[in-house]
Amino acid sequence: MEHDVSEAEKMTYEIVFKKSVKKDIRGIPQLVMRRIQAALLGLRENPFPEEAKKLQGYDTCYRIRVGNYRIIYEVAATIKIITIMRIADRKDVYRIL
Repeated sequence: MEHDVSEAEKMTYEIVFKKSVKKDIRGIPQLVMRRIQAALLGLRENPFPEEAKKLQGYDTCYRIRVGNYRIIYEVAATIKIITIMRIADRKDVYRIL
């Protein structure tokens, strides 16, 4: 028996960026940015990939690793929105969340 996927399950998530992310990405090398962009596209389809780690002390915040960089994001599952909060080197990313 085949499982019918509802329209709601097929919907991709919308990704929005905090204004501060623009500043975060200024110094990131182009090669790394391509990998980050690929990771962000993957989040649209699956906001909870296997490599995502839930941040301690936050109910809806996660991080994924892209080389030495981390993408910190919040998931609003009911409205299908992912807010990218930080993209930075692992040594800096957890400051000012």
